[in-house]
Amino acid sequence: MDFLLDVFRSKVDVKVWVDKTSLQPGDGLQVRVELLPKTDFYVRRGKVELLCVESYVDKVSGRHGSSYHKRTDTVTVAEETFMENTDVTPVGDAYGSGAGYGSQRDYGSEGDYEYGVELCVPQGVLPTMNAAMVKQKKPGIAWKLRVSLDVPKAVDVRESMPLVVFKPPSLGDLPSSPVVMESKKNHSVLTLSLVGGHARFGGILKGSLNVLMLKDVPVYEARVELVKVERFGDVGHVEDMSAVIVEHDVELTAGQAQQWDFQLDVPSAGLPSLRTRYSYVKWFVRASLDVRWRFDPVVEQYITVDF
Repeated sequence: MDFLLDVFRSKVDVKVWVDKTSLQPGDGLQVRVELLPKTDFYVRRGKVELLCVESYVDKVSGRHGSSYHKRTDTVTVAEETFMENTDVTPVGDAYGSGAGYGSQRDYGSEGDYEYGVELCVPQGVLPTMNAAMVKQKKPGIAWKLRVSLDVPKAVDVRESMPLVVFKPPSLGDLPSSPVVMESKKNHSVLTLSLVGGHARFGGILKGSLNVLMLKDVPVYEARVELVKVERFGDVGHVEDMSAVIVEHDVELTAGQAQQWDFQLDVPSAGLPSLRTRYSYVKWFVRASLDVRWRFDPVVEQYITVDF
């Protein structure tokens, strides 16, 4: 893919070629940088960086209400220096080449300032993702390639191009250790058992809900849900992703024990479980009983959802 930048106030054209713009963890990225100078200048350092940019929403409260601002946190995950302490001169420059006054300048010649570097996407990084809109702000994770020239006593050249990092589905088996969570109220004990604490997009989450009644209670509905919580910055977003009703309109008596097996569909795509400096995405299974005239008993268990 070709990418041309016209920067540095017309003193230099920067051309950047990459062999691909869509990558996955472990991939190498071949980058070629070419400088076409239009005047003399000195470069203290030229480098190429692979950047992961987290966007989040910052809530600021004041006397007249709250305002929401989009912030970014940029992390350099890989970088390579392609030039250091170099005087850059246009090829055929009337002054730099010794030609006489008034000679026509040739502003750069291909290959004179051409450099090749390779960057690697580390394993375990977060892929490109878009979170839910917050007050017309779009948070998420983005990737870009940045080329910069450190020019003393002048405005540095610093431009970037977008990239996409995706994470392919895992092929190995999920961890199978069962997960159990219990919640006790004055009229019942709820126990949520999951086959495992991990799930994959497009998969099925299996488990059971066990209830031990301490009092006679009419139950309108026994419900199990898969819930996702996004929080990119100061504002959170909660969404029920799937649900199943395992029982409805039943009278449970004191001392009675009841078990319901269930399966929950995990969405085919979405945001995986994650935690960064400013954001997190959490998934959990919530089981509840809808009972009359009482606080509904609820039991919740966090899980890990990934590709």
